[in-house]
Amino acid sequence: MPDLPDTSVQVDTADAEQAAQLASQLAEAQQALADATDANLAAQREQQQAKASADALTAQAKAAKKHAAASAAFASALIRAAGWKGITDDPLAAVLGTHGDLLTKLGAVQRLRSLSDDRVAALRGAAADAAAAKSLSSQAQHAADALAGIDVDASQQAVSDAQLQVDTASAALDQLPTLLTAGTGWQALIVDPGAIPTGWTLPVHGPMTDPFGPRPSRPAGTAPFHPGDDIGAACGTTIVAASAGVVVQAGPNGGYGNFILIDHGGGVETAYGHIRDGGIGVSVGEQVVAGQPIAQVGSTGASTGCHLHLEVRVNGVQIDPYPFLAARGVIVGTR
Repeated sequence: MPDLPDTSVQVDTADAEQAAQLASQLAEAQQALADATDANLAAQREQQQAKASADALTAQAKAAKKHAAASAAFASALIRAAGWKGITDDPLAAVLGTHGDLLTKLGAVQRLRSLSDDRVAALRGAAADAAAAKSLSSQAQHAADALAGIDVDASQQAVSDAQLQVDTASAALDQLPTLLTAGTGWQALIVDPGAIPTGWTLPVHGPMTDPFGPRPSRPAGTAPFHPGDDIGAACGTTIVAASAGVVVQAGPNGGYGNFILIDHGGGVETAYGHIRDGGIGVSVGEQVVAGQPIAQVGSTGASTGCHLHLEVRVNGVQIDPYPFLAARGVIVGTR
């Protein structure tokens, strides 16, 4: 019987350590990009709200100034029409000192008192309107100053800088030599390859509807960075374990909805999200093998339709599942 060829994997330790460091830098850069994107979106929202407030206050101040001017003009016209001295003197003394019958004089007194009251009310109204206009003008100026102080350009530059860091880290990883056999990528280098089971399979068949990476549209209010691959499949479709391992989580998990996490050893884990209610078929601590049914596709959590959210995590860091699984002969997104 002929000797079988040596199929053991030879890994350069220094190169593997370098790959681990670069992978960690990439993960940090991706998180920084997500944080910068969140900050930029928040700055844009703050700017929009500040502009709306400044515009509204400016319009109110303009209308108040116009109203105050009209009130002042009315008060001035009333004083000029009635005569300042005649109104401010004692109306009773002024009328009784004139010729005419008493009834007529008393009627004149009433009219003069009415004119005097109107003048006082007009002056007070004009003063109040002027004060309101001044207050609104001050508020409008403060709002304009606040708007000018919101630096959206700086937050946008921070996003560009973070994206450059992600691109630089990705390029550095791409430049690493192939350390494992047959086209395996850098993702396999940040763990002990000997600790990873050789048997891998696709958890569910279907088109890839949303890949790993930035996702500015943020469907269902999700984060701006998508840490896995979404595979479209009908609700109720069977999900199988991607590889052998131990179930470490099985149950609800926030935006993931119903969720399973499997530890495959060597720092590698796979995660399965949005499982249908009642669709989890394994429990924590259970040993599973590659291809074993573990759940059913659903749309729980932050989901807009039936699909499987698949993640690969290495030493707790979410990495792109596609090249990791492709290096093991599994292509995500096949029917």
